[in-house]
Amino acid sequence: MESRPVCEPCSAQNKPSVAVKLCSDCEEKLCGYCVDHHSKFKAFRSNHLIDLSAAGSRLHSSAKHCDVHEESLLDFYCSHHSVTCCRSCIPLNHQTCKEVLPIEVASRNIKDSTLLQDTLGDMDNVLKILTYLLENRDHNIKKFEDCEPVILKQVRKVKEHIMTQVDKLEENIIKDLSCMKQKHKTRINEEKIEITKLTTEVLEDKEQIEFMQEHGSNNQLFLAIQQQEKKEQAVKIRIEKMSATFFDTEFTFNVLKDLKIEFIGSVTETSTTCKFQHKPIKLEQAQANPESIKPITCIKLERELQLKTGERYNLTDIAVTNDNKLLLCNFDFFNTNLYIYSNHDRYATKIAFESRPYGVEIIPKDDMAVVTLPDEKSLQYVNTKTATKYNKMQTTETCFGVCTIKNNILLGGYGTIYMLDFEGTFLRKIKTHDLEDIKSIYFNANSQQVICRTRIRILGLTLAGDVVYTHNVNGESGLTLDREGNVYYSDETLNKILRLSSDGNYKLGIPNNDNVKGPNAIAFNESFTKLFIISRFESVQIYNCCESMNVIKNLLFQIS
Repeated sequence: MESRPVCEPCSAQNKPSVAVKLCSDCEEKLCGYCVDHHSKFKAFRSNHLIDLSAAGSRLHSSAKHCDVHEESLLDFYCSHHSVTCCRSCIPLNHQTCKEVLPIEVASRNIKDSTLLQDTLGDMDNVLKILTYLLENRDHNIKKFEDCEPVILKQVRKVKEHIMTQVDKLEENIIKDLSCMKQKHKTRINEEKIEITKLTTEVLEDKEQIEFMQEHGSNNQLFLAIQQQEKKEQAVKIRIEKMSATFFDTEFTFNVLKDLKIEFIGSVTETSTTCKFQHKPIKLEQAQANPESIKPITCIKLERELQLKTGERYNLTDIAVTNDNKLLLCNFDFFNTNLYIYSNHDRYATKIAFESRPYGVEIIPKDDMAVVTLPDEKSLQYVNTKTATKYNKMQTTETCFGVCTIKNNILLGGYGTIYMLDFEGTFLRKIKTHDLEDIKSIYFNANSQQVICRTRIRILGLTLAGDVVYTHNVNGESGLTLDREGNVYYSDETLNKILRLSSDGNYKLGIPNNDNVKGPNAIAFNESFTKLFIISRFESVQIYNCCESMNVIKNLLFQIS
């Protein structure tokens, strides 16, 4: 028998009584007596009380505390970064952001907002696609049933020409057909179970959102929606993986022209990918209409960057600032410079170093970047706006690739990744067990994985150092991510830019990729509309990124 909820204030006074309501703001269950007193105090009058008999098992506790500053409440929302944050996060990560709103302001009218409607709408779209998948699997099973009598009729027709000898051969054909059918039925039923499970998860999440819409506070609903966005990334990855691994199979009977007694034909199977792509249509902010995220479908050569003349180049890394400055590291003994080009086009200036700069990474605040100087085992901060050098820090080890993760820096050394804070304090190291210099490194915030590249391999690692995936590559450097977490890398031998899925499990093609010549380091601009490619360490090619639009709308149209 289910235990009845207990009033928490009364229990604290050793006066047990049955709770009838939950104060979602205080996160306490209250009896009728405490509910009456709760409403009498001015400070509690605006609190939201939920009837426990109506809530049942759908009570939801949204995360209210900051992941970084665990003692602080999530009191603010940054519209620029689309994240909730606490008061302590603002001076660290959102000092230059123009729209950092109190949760009360950001969540105002949330129940009537487009954010809620788009969240529910996107969940409906996911459910519709999952329903389509189930129907598709059932349809494939029906194909088996439809094609079987056709094949058997062909078998019987052949049987007439070879008389009694065909009986044994017919038995073998029917057995093969039955085995194939059973094998693929088993596979498809397993796929249906996977789809049903994911459908159930999405339905439960949707019911939770709808329940919070009806019974929760604005703050709770807003935070629940924010949490749902993280879940949707995982759902999207799982759906994309289904798209790549589900196949439609059909059987045909191949009649042998020159009939022989010992062989009358065979049943073959043909599988085609059940292609589709899920794309959320939900808006990212409660009161705004940001540009929707569209996957990159191809790259097209726009032009080659006109580099500063009179220089000897050995370009090893490239980065693009938020204000469209292009930074180029020149790993050359005679020209140890970081070149800066404004608006992706015009040479602006250069910053000279005492040793060769190899890697460069933008720090997402204060117009700063960090440059690796492997010859002297150090890092150099530079201001990209004033083109001046700031602090230099020793790394104790030779490091090449560099990226940032929150308030820390990741450096690629010899078979090891080093984590430092922005002040240069060593925090930890991650062993890769791959004894090569790490020339490129990125952090995938979606999967919480470190992606690094040596001259022969790409590694996907957890922050604990566990290997998630590996892929063999050709060339020293060239690695970047798009906003969906897909991994892009260059291949000097193939003269191609290749792409891995965000989980690293399968390759994705990029059409119109034929003009790439000896690609090395690569980087997107902030809007992911351009891809910059260092070619043969001596020039820079600029490509336009083509993006597909209305992916999910087109898919839903096809389904309907």
